Amino acid sequence: MDYARYLWAEVLYSIMAVIYLLQLNQLNKRLLAKGFEDAFRLMGYENYKPAKFFVFALVLFGIGIYLVFKKGTSILYERLSFSEIISALVAIVVIIIFLVLILIFINNPILRAVLTICAAVIGFAYVATN
Repeated sequence: MDYARYLWAEVLYSIMAVIYLLQLNQLNKRLLAKGFEDAFRLMGYENYKPAKFFVFALVLFGIGIYLVFKKGTSILYERLSFSEIISALVAIVVIIIFLVLILIFINNPILRAVLTICAAVIGFAYVATN
């Protein structure tokens, strides 16, 4: 079996996720060192870099979920050899690990700032409509 052809999307995703997580870790360190007064200033840091990282986290998360779903359905509905099943299961586990890491790394402080901003916008909209 040609594993490079079979797992190319998962390998590409893994490379992108590693590069993203390394850069996100550096950004998180800078954001935490700055000690921003509020979520709006944090999200506006370096020309809205945290917002861009948040959007890219959503994209990576969506792609990861799709790849897990695709490999899972491949295991269930296609006639695969034992080695193909094992490689698909390993790919699923690796992608799930990356999904968890993305959630952990984006959570502090970027996701908290996004949730604070969303709560503020919803609160203002609620007050404005009543």
